[in-house]
Amino acid sequence: MLNQDDRRRLEAIERRLEAEDPRFVARMRRPRPRAWIWILVGYVVASVAIPTLGLRGHWPSVMPALLLGLLLALAAWWASRRRKAVERR
Repeated sequence: MLNQDDRRRLEAIERRLEAEDPRFVARMRRPRPRAWIWILVGYVVASVAIPTLGLRGHWPSVMPALLLGLLLALAAWWASRRRKAVERR
């Protein structure tokens, strides 16, 4: 938690930044997409591909869909880790 002095200091910095570049502050306030959305998309792709293609005896043709789902999940995880690392700097 921030105390009153820190909060005032941050508000002053934000006002100064907004005076210099209003677009920067608008980008700072914009919510970022979350990684769980892409993980969910990957899970849905994999869970639809397995029964649809696997039940017909085409197990090798399921692999690209499974790999795509896994790739989406890994990309979302990596992007969220990278974003957090950038925010810490």
